[in-house]
Amino acid sequence: MANHEGSRHEPKSEAHARLGVTLRELRKARGLSQRALANGEFSDGHLANVENGLTTPSKALLEHYVARCGGDYGLLELMLADVLAHKEHQRRERRASERGEPITQANGNLYERPDPYRLYRLASIETHMSYDYHGIPTDFRAHIAMRAKVPGLNRYYFGIGCHGDYHRGVLELLPGEGCRIGEFHESDKGVHNGYFELDRELSPDDPAPYEFSFSAKYHTHKRVDQPLVSQPKTETARYLVQLQFTEPSLPAKVWWYDVATAVEVEDDQPDEQTMPRNPSGYYRHEFTRLVIGRVYGFGWRW
Repeated sequence: MANHEGSRHEPKSEAHARLGVTLRELRKARGLSQRALANGEFSDGHLANVENGLTTPSKALLEHYVARCGGDYGLLELMLADVLAHKEHQRRERRASERGEPITQANGNLYERPDPYRLYRLASIETHMSYDYHGIPTDFRAHIAMRAKVPGLNRYYFGIGCHGDYHRGVLELLPGEGCRIGEFHESDKGVHNGYFELDRELSPDDPAPYEFSFSAKYHTHKRVDQPLVSQPKTETARYLVQLQFTEPSLPAKVWWYDVATAVEVEDDQPDEQTMPRNPSGYYRHEFTRLVIGRVYGFGWRW
């Protein structure tokens, strides 16, 4: 892990470093110093430690960044979940060491390591998002083809929120074929983080990827003016994104993006990424050989 701006210390973890860099980029994109952003509500030293990956931010601090700098709160909350998982794993290791116990799967569970996304890779993910005639999201569908990197894998980790309507109860997750809902936690902002349980255990020796599907229903009355954002956390060979708008609420302009950070999502994309206007309201784009941590998706203007 590389040192970051102004720090002589290493970040606590890769998860801490990723979140810190993202927060710094949000702040710098708005031309704010740490002191100006802190504004007396937080110490600028605390902001420096968070951005350098040396300490864990609170949800209140994430909300402060979003309120002053913009950005996607749901994405930041997913990154914070990785940080907290890392801390929990360290705590378990420390307790096991104090008791003189070896670090085994019983006290250092394979599925509760800081980065469970390393346990599998995605051969393909196909998503479909629908909007009604007011431009309000109605449902999301996903079809996944995945391969295990470890034997006995039976979980797919997932996080989702409603961009533009961060309240509890907005989203309802539904299992499809090949999986059932496992353990999910809904934050105060309506972001669901957790995992689906697969119908069988997977192995790296499986001859073909395991395929399953799930969906989500949206219970919101807000038209979404924010982009559809996805940030892969594991190796992904193919990602197909599909949008379906309903007349008369057809966007005036639709474009796809493939950018390094969530901050760049708000920028105008090159003309070659603008999609030809479709009177049917249907748009699709396929991404291949995705890079972990980059941001992919669609943006539009009504």
